[in-house]
Amino acid sequence: MYDQMGEFGKYGFNRSHAAAYSIIAYQTGYLKAHYPAEYMASVLTHNLRNIDKITFYIEECKRADLMVLEPDINESGFNFMVNKKGQIRFGMAAIKGVGEQAVNAIIEERNLNGPFVSILIWLNELICVR
Repeated sequence: MYDQMGEFGKYGFNRSHAAAYSIIAYQTGYLKAHYPAEYMASVLTHNLRNIDKITFYIEECKRADLMVLEPDINESGFNFMVNKKGQIRFGMAAIKGVGEQAVNAIIEERNLNGPFVSILIWLNELICVR
């Protein structure tokens, strides 16, 4: 019996992995084909801290006719996201030097008091409160 298990182990493990990877490849291909903006927003978010990969994937978005919009204090979230028009909005966390606390503070302020109309008004309120 041990000899039979050993023989199966030579090819059985590889087959199970190949089957599992084929399912993942199918699901990934389906998402990329049917939800391209959401798929690419996810890929970009996965590479938040790697500007070289972000640049590469933004070029990939251009080749696929997907629009990647610049960061917007009134629309961007922490991660890359897809807006109502199907465009990918740059995530604020991908901006070099912008930390998680700053992004969370901006989003919290926006949620509490609506869209920003002027950075001067926000800074003035921030300084006066403290």
